[in-house]
Parts: sequence; structure tokens; C-alpha cells
Amino acid sequence: MDLPALINQINTLQLEVSKNFIMESNQVSEGFGLQLTPAGAEEIINARNGHLLELGRVDTDLGIVKKIILTFCSSSYVDNSSFVGTVNDLVHTFYFCKNHSHDLIGDDDLIALMQFYFNGSCGGSVELLRERELSAFIRIFLRAYHENASGREEMNAI
Repeated sequence: MDLPALINQINTLQLEVSKNFIMESNQVSEGFGLQLTPAGAEEIINARNGHLLELGRVDTDLGIVKKIILTFCSSSYVDNSSFVGTVNDLVHTFYFCKNHSHDLIGDDDLIALMQFYFNGSCGGSVELLRERELSAFIRIFLRAYHENASGREEMNAI
């Protein structure tokens, strides 16, 4: 067997494993009337890979994607027709915020914050979530972080 064919087989197998992993979330999401198809799962995986490339990030597993699906499937702002698109936008928002916060906000904390604003003041708008609420939160968070860090440096100098 030639090397390109072998690599193609490995990539195909990895995609199937990844789709199955993402589709395990159907066990929860179906309770809210949402179901991912194999094509929807593949679209989410491909979009996530594109977001990572665009943002210059590396993430070796799909755990974040699955957490986002499981967290947001209960939202009244998500329906079956918008499910895949909303997940794609939320995944992009997650990695965008990780970059802008310099990875100082934990994954679970960021997802909880996203859910709070998405279901609250953003009324289900991912654009408002990213551009208004999370941008403002990250600016305040980083300002406080840097002020606290410089305060510690001053205390250590004494």
C-alpha cells in the first residue's frame, strides 16, 4: 500500500471516530428536540478545524465542542434548524475569547459565562455574546488581572 492511500485511510477513520464522539451528545440533546446527523457532526468538526487554523490555535481533542453542545442544547434560543450553525458560532466564540483572554479564563468558566450571557442579555445572539458581553468582560478581566499582578510585584519588592 502506498503512503498517500494509507494517510487517506487514517484521516477517514479519524473523521468517523470524531463524528461518533460528537454524536454521543445526541443522548442528551434529543431530550431537548435537537439531534446531530453525521453530516452535521462533520460540519461542526470541519468548522472547528477552520476556526483553530484561523485563530492560530491547537486543540487535540473535541472535548470543548462536546461541552458546548451539551451546555447549549437546553437553551430555548436553539432549535434543530439552527443547531449546527449555532454550535459552530459558539465554538468560534469560545476559541476567540480564549485567544483574547490569553487563556487566563478556564474552559468551564468561559463556557458557563457564555451560557449565562447567551440565555440572558444576548437573547440567543452569538454576535452580541462575542462583540458586546464577552468583549467587555475580557477587557475588565484583563485590566483587573494586570492590576492585581502589578500589585503583587510591588508587594514582593517591599
